[in-house]
Amino acid sequence: MSLATVYNTLDVLSKAGELQEVRIMPDKRNFDPNPTPHSHFLCRKCSTVHDLETGLLSSPLPPEANGYLLEGYTLNFYGVCPDCRESPS
Repeated sequence: MSLATVYNTLDVLSKAGELQEVRIMPDKRNFDPNPTPHSHFLCRKCSTVHDLETGLLSSPLPPEANGYLLEGYTLNFYGVCPDCRESPS
């Protein structure tokens, strides 16, 4: 199977709402099998992406704000994960 087939399939699944594309790093595409609204965390030391349940996305999205039609939003956090905090630098 070619890499193009894999990414085309991921795009189709993302557009169908079966998974979520996470653009937390400018040079990489990540896909999350959990399509429900939730935050993500990128560790600046090990570059891993983690799901982060903060409760901040539990409010319903208003249909518009100041004349802008809102269709969605993401909330990403950046810092150091628990594993990297515990390991010596």
